[in-house]
Amino acid sequence: MNDDLTLDETKLPEIHHVGLFQKLIIKIQALSKQQRLGIVMAVLVVIVVSIFIGIFFLTKTPSNPIVTPTLVIKNPQITPTNPEEPKNMILSLNGEKVTETRYKEITAKRPLAIVVENHPDARPQIGLDQADIVFETLTEGGITRFIAMFYSKEPTVVGPVRSMRKYFLDFTGGLGNPVYMHVGYAESTNPEANAIGALNTGGYNTLGFTNIWWRASGRSAPHNAYVSTKDLWAGALERGWTTAAVSSLWEFKDPEVTPNVTNPNISVDWGAWADHGFDVKWQYDLTQNKYLRFYDNTAHTDELSKNQYFANTILVLFTQQQLADDGTARITIKTNGTGKALVFEDGKVIAGTWYKESAKDYFRVKDAIDKVVQFNRGLTWVMVVPLDSNVTY
Repeated sequence: MNDDLTLDETKLPEIHHVGLFQKLIIKIQALSKQQRLGIVMAVLVVIVVSIFIGIFFLTKTPSNPIVTPTLVIKNPQITPTNPEEPKNMILSLNGEKVTETRYKEITAKRPLAIVVENHPDARPQIGLDQADIVFETLTEGGITRFIAMFYSKEPTVVGPVRSMRKYFLDFTGGLGNPVYMHVGYAESTNPEANAIGALNTGGYNTLGFTNIWWRASGRSAPHNAYVSTKDLWAGALERGWTTAAVSSLWEFKDPEVTPNVTNPNISVDWGAWADHGFDVKWQYDLTQNKYLRFYDNTAHTDELSKNQYFANTILVLFTQQQLADDGTARITIKTNGTGKALVFEDGKVIAGTWYKESAKDYFRVKDAIDKVVQFNRGLTWVMVVPLDSNVTY
């Protein structure tokens, strides 16, 4: 019995050049059955004990556990941005909608009324495409001239600037007590043609007697006088000519783009006195809902911006015009009372009547059923024509 439990190494076969694993196999084979069973049982006990130890340590909570932080997503504190300021203020001269901030900036100053000439040597002009209102009419010699009103925009250059006519003051009466700019003036024994007399006694604010303007090289005088709106507003500020109450003038509406265009082309001449080189054509552009301006078939463009002159609304006023009878070629224009009017907008025409109570009032327009005509927002071009003017459309 004891012999079965004793390993007698003397009975092992001689081993030459065998590996460690082979030696182990040989030794195990030399063991008795009971010895081999004991070894197997011991190995199994070791394996089972190892498994239990592993489970114990894997499931045991450490005394100072390492806690992985949990990512908590909170609603971020979003600082609200200021919403875009609404355009809920309406400018009196062109009906455009602006923000309250911009409205305060614009109305802190007076409108400017600048006389711009239209002699062929003065073309192309500068700045008329940035005006709010442009008045156009005859002067002596059958030549037309403009008086352009600036309020919402500030062109750096406007011109060429020429001399004042008395009826230019009448055209702009009631339009916010504007600051006038001109280089020269008409002088006449007829009060209706005497611009200097009206300027001196009519309570008008003018910078036309200052040196704010300059002459540009490349053109001959008198067709080379120019001004800057910035300089003019600065000059007005120095003289205390600032905020003036500009009440609502014409009634304005949003453009009505429609394919139902009935009058896409307009032609205007200036009657028997006029040189036909000043006849005007307007062509309606449906894509922009604007009227583009031509002399004959030549686009009338701005020298600086290169933009073609345009109008959102064209107002044609038929007026009584006659010689001043002062020994010159000066004319007078009857600007108060009433007369025939044509309004072109949205590719259509409205026939109506204009009326103006006094020189310091502004032109009002009603249609054939006595309803006030609403103008499109934007630039209004007013053509003050003689009674015999031929307007076709």
